[in-house]
Amino acid sequence: MDSRLKHTGTTKERMEKITVKELLDWTGGLLKQGRQDSVIRSVSINSRSLKRGDFFIPVAGENFDGHNFIAAAVAKGASGSLFALGKFSPSHLYPLPNGERRGEGGFILIEVPDTKKALLAIAENYRRKFKIPVVAITGSSGKTTTKELIAHILSASYRVIANAGNFNNEIGLPLSILKLSMADRTAVLEMGMNHPGEIANLSRTASPNFGLITNIGSAHLGFLRSKSRIAAAKAELLVYLKRGCAVLPADDRFFSFLASFPVRERITFGLKKEADYFPKNIRFTPEGTHFLLGRKEGTFLPLSVPLFGLFNIKNVLAASALTLRFGISEDVLTEQLAKFKPAEHRFQVLEKSGVYIVDDTYNANPASFRESLSTFRRLAGNNRKIIVAGSMGELGRFSQRSHFSLGRFLARVNPDRLILVGPEKESVREGACSFGFPESRILRAEDNQAAGSFLQKNLQPGVFVFLKGSRFLKLEEIVEHFMLK
Repeated sequence: MDSRLKHTGTTKERMEKITVKELLDWTGGLLKQGRQDSVIRSVSINSRSLKRGDFFIPVAGENFDGHNFIAAAVAKGASGSLFALGKFSPSHLYPLPNGERRGEGGFILIEVPDTKKALLAIAENYRRKFKIPVVAITGSSGKTTTKELIAHILSASYRVIANAGNFNNEIGLPLSILKLSMADRTAVLEMGMNHPGEIANLSRTASPNFGLITNIGSAHLGFLRSKSRIAAAKAELLVYLKRGCAVLPADDRFFSFLASFPVRERITFGLKKEADYFPKNIRFTPEGTHFLLGRKEGTFLPLSVPLFGLFNIKNVLAASALTLRFGISEDVLTEQLAKFKPAEHRFQVLEKSGVYIVDDTYNANPASFRESLSTFRRLAGNNRKIIVAGSMGELGRFSQRSHFSLGRFLARVNPDRLILVGPEKESVREGACSFGFPESRILRAEDNQAAGSFLQKNLQPGVFVFLKGSRFLKLEEIVEHFMLK
């Protein structure tokens, strides 16, 4: 069963019915038009992908405000809309296209104090309709792969719903919850954040029974300014697990802090044997990683998974710990891990014409960059190596220092060619050269096209190429161009 759901900003075809009265009760809204007994069967935040009958929830983004598209939603056949006081006037819609009058049914209009908070409240109450276990996953890195692993393992025995792509924030996660149907038996939800209180809001909405924290790293350091604050923000999940099970990283420097939160049950994973779940006899091959899953009681289970790197072993350990506790059998765990298909652009190993491309372009932060580079160096061995290193975002005042340090680490990896892309490429160059890396082997590319052109000229059978950078750079364009040529 494929547990990965694609999202378009709509809950069409999966949502159980909600009445307008329920919406009013959940949001504290005021009915300005329509009937309380009207039924809503799908929700949308995107007027472009909205289908006839969808209920429109206008939310504000960085460069737009959904309230400006309420009229467009009406024209496309929306059943109704929320709106926030001061953002929109119902009189803008009168007379309605079909001639219906205010208060006599037709298009539903509900006034709420804040549409984003209303969306969270709707999802929180909708989740209460389902007596199923919910798994919540957060962390600085590895959370998407861990979520995909857990959803894939559980899908062998349960009907699973999981949020997809970047639907892990205060807009995407509630939309994912609103896709729940009575046929689903569990939900696996990734939770992202870039400010304090966001994980708390998502946890309150999802009401998880299981919570997993992959690690505490430097992602979002620019927003939160210290790893201690990042740890505190991620730990907001644990506040909502007093009657649940927490799965925690035993190797993390913040483990003691995370373990201080009162939960009903605590399970640990890590590379050291002091953890409840740990690896033994790790072996890497071109097909993936093989190791023995060790457990505190002294038993071992052989596992193989088409993933690479110590960082992914930690993800597999976390997923194994949670799903075994969930009730999955050892046989199912072994079979599902062997059949796992890695998500695109997350240390994905591709081959064409004898050239090996390691596509790790989905995103980047200082910790994940170093871990991926270490794995790439081991995978490439003595073969010729080319690295395309993109800038990392969301580091704020730590950006220059972090990129300088990245440059020094890249010099230690010692690629035959180093291609730098992004606004911080000069800081990376300075760091690499300060460690003795020859400047003659560095190219500072103006854009992806320039980086791709230079890369193409240096490819020959036996070369290993590694690409990684933050999402805003879209370095996957370079990979796609090469694979299609």
